[in-house]
Amino acid sequence: MLSCVGAVSLAEAPARVVSMNLCTDQLAMDIAAPGQLISVTRISVDPLSSLYVEEARGLQLNDGRAEEIYAMAPDLVLANEWSDPIAIQLLRDLDIEVLQFPIVQRLDEVAGVVRAVGEALGREDVAEAMAAEFEAGLADVGVATGALPEAAFFFANGYSLGLGTLSNDIIERAGFANLAVRLGRAGGGTLSLEELLMNTPDVIITGAAYPGSSRSEAITDHPALAGIPRVRTNPNWVCGTPASLKALTQMRAARDALVARD
Repeated sequence: MLSCVGAVSLAEAPARVVSMNLCTDQLAMDIAAPGQLISVTRISVDPLSSLYVEEARGLQLNDGRAEEIYAMAPDLVLANEWSDPIAIQLLRDLDIEVLQFPIVQRLDEVAGVVRAVGEALGREDVAEAMAAEFEAGLADVGVATGALPEAAFFFANGYSLGLGTLSNDIIERAGFANLAVRLGRAGGGTLSLEELLMNTPDVIITGAAYPGSSRSEAITDHPALAGIPRVRTNPNWVCGTPASLKALTQMRAARDALVARD
């Protein structure tokens, strides 16, 4: 059973909710009643990271600092297990309710987080409908069988993702093997350009570039990689929310295209 840190002790649904993490931002914007969510993090207006840029612009933005959040007089703060522990403790010392939700590492965990956020917001019916729809969609996609083309995550500075990450679960369920896993990598780390060229994955999964020029992103466009097909991630990949289903269907389509070509 999924659990969050911090017991829900509110007698009724919270009226002033602040989120201090991008993933709880998105879940709260999905589930909260009109006017219930008053603030989300500043990264929620970044179109390369956030699903709900326009919705976030209509709310107060925060940087996850205890002082600014306390000044908003919330009766509930949503965070995750990696949120700033000092800020969280300061808020709790000031008698502000803070709930921390776990990092989703598998698609099977998404529905549980949705239900937990719904319970915290007093929006169980909305969350249950959303969780059930996600579970049905996940079942419809199923788990791919047959050929397993190999994919490699390759972002700025060669950052990659291996075992124990939501992104790895997405591509494995979609029918890909993960080069980083084959090389013994877990969590986040790096793949060198040389490792990519020596192993020649069937597809490279990378992100959309930020505007301007970045040396850290230049490696993803190295001429030596020009012959390897690309899949671009988008905000559906960032957090474990119902939108993760779109990342899964994106990768299933990419896998089926590769298998059909061969």
